[in-house]
Amino acid sequence: MGARPEDYARSSPLNSFLHVEDFNGPADLAAHLKRLDADDAAYNAHFRWKGTGEFVNTHFLCRLCALLQDDRARSGNGRFTPKHRWSRMSGLKGFTF
Repeated sequence: MGARPEDYARSSPLNSFLHVEDFNGPADLAAHLKRLDADDAAYNAHFRWKGTGEFVNTHFLCRLCALLQDDRARSGNGRFTPKHRWSRMSGLKGFTF
């Protein structure tokens, strides 16, 4: 379901995600989430990466290529619509849409 765990590992800080393939099924995943809910130390360990200042460089051109190939980013006429996909970037300096 979704991308492979190794794909997430390449683009995410260590221990920053849970992947369904790491569990024996939905019940096992649910049990793990319940354990995290009951154990504050284990829960907080999943967010420890936020305080590291670490980030993963995902290379702008790789993201651009992925967006261009994503059918959901296209309007009904088959054209790429950056305003639709990149509207969250409109507040960045140098970007106007």
